Amino acid sequence: MVHNAMPTRLAALKWIHHLLITVPHSIFQQVEDFFSLLLKSLSDPADEVVLRDLEVLAEISSNTAGQYYSPKLEHDVMPYPNIPQNSLKHSGGLNRYFTKFMISLLNLFSTDQTLLDGRGPFIIRQLCILLNAEDIYRTLAVVLLHEEDLKFTSLMVQYLNSILVTSTELFELRNQLKDLQSEVGVLLSKKMFIEMLP
Repeated sequence: MVHNAMPTRLAALKWIHHLLITVPHSIFQQVEDFFSLLLKSLSDPADEVVLRDLEVLAEISSNTAGQYYSPKLEHDVMPYPNIPQNSLKHSGGLNRYFTKFMISLLNLFSTDQTLLDGRGPFIIRQLCILLNAEDIYRTLAVVLLHEEDLKFTSLMVQYLNSILVTSTELFELRNQLKDLQSEVGVLLSKKMFIEMLP
């Protein structure tokens, strides 16, 4: 994944994805060894590599084998110790690596403005295709409520609002928010669209 040649990086990601699908328990024993490399690959200059990397991260987040493994949550990965764990519940099909991924992604965006500005919306839109958009927005909302950097929080809310309003991938979520019938509609209205002061 760190090789100079783009086809080699792509082949490595395809191989990891294949292993996650065919022998998930074996590969989940090693996920912690390469999880940070997967996050770094989101900054790869090749769009193909980023797309395949997102597929691998989505598979790690949603594979049922991941329910049997607990991700390491060091301070640099889990910088929000005050988040109540019951507020990070997801719909069926997601495991604890999903939460680690969402928190790590926000942490990456907060430290790499170029990645956020250049690829942030693309990454969020692709994740909403690969995973449950409602869970993505709900988890990001909860984590952002505990973010101490209000300037970053305000910027992320602006990006998330823009993606939500303009992206075809989020049509269904937009309709849920319009109705305010579902739990996510009420939660997102309260947590994501409140006016945040920079």
